[in-house]
Amino acid sequence: MTPSKPAAAPRRGFGATRLFHQGRLSGDIVLSAQVTAKPLLLDPDHPDAELRHAARALAAGLLVAYPTDTLYGLAVDPRHAAAVARLFHLKLRPAGMALPLVAADLAQAEAGAGPLTGVGRRLAQRFWPGPVTFVVDAAPALDHRLLGEGRTVAVRVPASPVARALAGCFGYPITATSANLSGRAAATTGKFT
Repeated sequence: MTPSKPAAAPRRGFGATRLFHQGRLSGDIVLSAQVTAKPLLLDPDHPDAELRHAARALAAGLLVAYPTDTLYGLAVDPRHAAAVARLFHLKLRPAGMALPLVAADLAQAEAGAGPLTGVGRRLAQRFWPGPVTFVVDAAPALDHRLLGEGRTVAVRVPASPVARALAGCFGYPITATSANLSGRAAATTGKFT
C-alpha cells in the first residue's frame, strides 16, 4: 500500500510481524491509511532475515508488531519518547496505564529495565524464558509514560524465540503491549481473515 491510497478493508490479526510507521488500531486489526513504507513481514519460523531491519525500525522510533508466546505484541524503543507517545495514541491507551517490557535475557532485562532483587534474580534464572513477569524499579532511561503513575516497570524474558531475538537484535528491552485497542481482545493469530 502506498501513502496515497486509502486504507484497505479491516483485516483481523497480523501476518507474522508487521512494521507500521503510522496507522490506527481497531480491536485486533490494524488500519494503515498512512503507511509510509511497505510493511515488514517477519516469519515467526524464520525471523533472521528481517530482524536487523526491524531493529533499525525500532531505533528510528517506529512501531513493530511481533508474535510472542501468547499473542501479538507491539514494540517500540521504551527510551524513545515520541515512539512511546505514538504507541499510546494508536492503542487509545489511557496515560496512567503502565506498559510492560520484554527482554532477550536476564542481563538485558536488568541493564535496560532495572535490577532484580536477589530472590527475583534466582527466580528469573529458574523460570526464564517463560511467562513469569517481575516488577522492578525502573531504569532512568525509560520514558516516563511507560511507568503509568509509578516508578516501576514490569519485565519478562518470554518463551517466544522471535520476541527474544527481536529484543536481542535491537540490543535493549522492547515494549510488550498487546496488538489491539486498549481494553479490546488481543490478536492471537498471525493470519488475515
